Amino acid sequence: MAYMIPESIPYGRPNSERRVFSTLQALPDDCWVYFEPLILGRYPDFIVFIPDCGLLVIEVKGWHPQTLLGGDHQRVELRTGSAANPIRQARDYMVTLMDRARKHPAARLIVHRDGPHRGRFVFPFGYVGLLSQITDDELRNHPAGDLRQFLPSSHVVTADEFDAWADLTGAGLKARLATFFDPRWPLSLSPEQVDAIRTIVHPEVALPRTPSQI
Repeated sequence: MAYMIPESIPYGRPNSERRVFSTLQALPDDCWVYFEPLILGRYPDFIVFIPDCGLLVIEVKGWHPQTLLGGDHQRVELRTGSAANPIRQARDYMVTLMDRARKHPAARLIVHRDGPHRGRFVFPFGYVGLLSQITDDELRNHPAGDLRQFLPSSHVVTADEFDAWADLTGAGLKARLATFFDPRWPLSLSPEQVDAIRTIVHPEVALPRTPSQI
């Protein structure tokens, strides 16, 4: 079972978030799942750290088909008003997380210092939107048209697929989440790098001191 931070979802949270929290618990025990971590004044729904894949931002929406009126790659029109496209929102959270990582003292451990990848992270970031109450068919055959045009399957999981995640093993779920990293490459992080990433996402985790700091 994955490490969950916090260990349980706070009382009063939407059922859609509770279901995602419960599902992500099935990830292998080397994975870390953060619910609404504070990232430079913003609160992404979930950040999942998979050490052999990278950091994934998940934005959850409990909208129903009749709630959606249309939209584009920037905004979604709802009966209750306009909202950010969940893909755009998740990507913005990812960029914010990357900015925090670059400015963190631990960046020296997770950014290439020389070579052809100098200045780039040693691991990938990814993002995905999750619509817990709308199926793929309901998106494609919506009265407003094919909503997959701005909610593509490459970055948006619908309710039918999400329901199927409950039947996956931890390894199977991890493999599915891994597909949201683009680009993706073989990854083998050191224990120090793992600690650095955990510290960046959740500052309450202190980095162990290196010999030069003792």
